[in-house]
Amino acid sequence: MPWTAQAPNAGFTDGTPWLPIPAEQRAAAVDVQQDDPGSVLAAYREAIALRKRHPALATGSIRFFKAAGPVMSFVRESADERVLCVFNLSAQPAAWPRDAILRALRLPADALANVDSVLPGWEYRFVPIA
Repeated sequence: MPWTAQAPNAGFTDGTPWLPIPAEQRAAAVDVQQDDPGSVLAAYREAIALRKRHPALATGSIRFFKAAGPVMSFVRESADERVLCVFNLSAQPAAWPRDAILRALRLPADALANVDSVLPGWEYRFVPIA
């Protein structure tokens, strides 16, 4: 992992790295991404914080839902909570199977009304549900 863009070996090691650190990887160093809310580092930090807030994401069971096209959806369930996880695995907007999921989870029709039925490209949603 490149830590510091301008440091020797990008801050990865004081020794000799077993692989070279290409210049383009220095642009992804932690110190470069630190204050960028749109960075990969920020996305990982957000995901880690979400996982800590919702134990079902870490230890709950998982149940996948069938979806057409590039959408992957599943629910993580623990004794205390359920979290619906929906991912668009393409660059194009894609619909996810909201109605099928509502039926499978035995939820009322308006339970997911606050979640758009079409996800933009490469987007995801984590939705705590009752």
